Amino acid sequence: MEEYAKLNNFEIVKVYADRAKNATSEKQPEFQKMIHDSALNLFEYVIVHKLDRFRRDRYDRQ
Repeated sequence: MEEYAKLNNFEIVKVYADRAKNATSEKQPEFQKMIHDSALNLFEYVIVHKLDRFRRDRYDRQ
């Protein structure tokens, strides 16, 4: 992700990482911080490692 940001001239302002968590998104504290910070317009974009990690409960409901 750092390489992608560098290649695309994005500045990484914060990393939100709920590593090794096995829970739906609402139980992920870093995910919740990211949602809160987005409401404050602290960043313009979110770069995610894997889309299924970004919003797990979408897949949990299937």
